[in-house]
Amino acid sequence: MAALCGIVGTLCTINLTLQELNILGNFIQAVGQIICVAQAQASNRQANNSISNEDFYKFKNEIEYKLNYLYQITKTKIK
Repeated sequence: MAALCGIVGTLCTINLTLQELNILGNFIQAVGQIICVAQAQASNRQANNSISNEDFYKFKNEIEYKLNYLYQITKTKIK
């Protein structure tokens, strides 16, 4: 793969000025970053991140409990 990249990179840069080389390099780097982000998002979606309804409601109740607790603390301190 590295040899192919070297060949394609060399062919793409024949007869380019320094400024054109910089622009082309920045463009290829930006495309590469977008491809990496797309791959990371796709692999994240493929991971088994599902939870059961029971677990969801446990998390929901825990969050509500903690929010109510924080509300009670703030309410008593304000008075």
